[in-house]
Amino acid sequence: MADFPEVDLSWLPSSPPLTIFLVFDVNGLLCDSDSGASGKIRWRENLNGFLRYCFAQFEVVFWSACGGKKLERYKKELQELTKVILRSDRLFGQDLCECSQHRDPLNPEKPIFLKPLSKFFAQCPDANASNTVLIDDSPDKSCMNDPRNAIHPFTYRSSDPNAPPGLMAMKRWLINLRGWTGDVREYVERNRPAWSYPPVTADRVRLLLEGSKAPQQTAAVMTL
Repeated sequence: MADFPEVDLSWLPSSPPLTIFLVFDVNGLLCDSDSGASGKIRWRENLNGFLRYCFAQFEVVFWSACGGKKLERYKKELQELTKVILRSDRLFGQDLCECSQHRDPLNPEKPIFLKPLSKFFAQCPDANASNTVLIDDSPDKSCMNDPRNAIHPFTYRSSDPNAPPGLMAMKRWLINLRGWTGDVREYVERNRPAWSYPPVTADRVRLLLEGSKAPQQTAAVMTL
């Protein structure tokens, strides 16, 4: 598998002025995964080189909306891919999400799990709204957050002949973010990528938050 070419980072400060947390979704962003705990996981090409850069420059966190055995598979395969041991405060699953009563019209059996960054901040005291970016292909999952704390790259599907721009485009965006010395929300607001979905509308937020509840109140853990 091809890797990324070396990138000249000499222009970056020798001591980064700001610790930035990148909170990555997994399925639909870093991989294309079939449903079910045993479903095939197809990781994006060049993912290892991309994540190596991210680990070197940022505090990297993975937050999936799945749980159980599928989450364990993600952890195992990410560790094998990156050769990095993921601490418990660097990998989160469905139990940190909020569960919306709203259902996906294309899959009425599946609730939409939301990712309120306030719950992540409670688990990671060094993270806050000024230094954290959620990167998730689903705008719905970020509806409880300031829209400037997230970007939503187009969903990755390995079988799609018109696949969205690859990780190199995301890496260029992150290189510029690494050089940013202020509040990350200002950077996101000024540099929302063309290869991403827009944030959810106010009407959509109201719909998703109507009757939302924590996932532990649901009868079963969904495997997405």
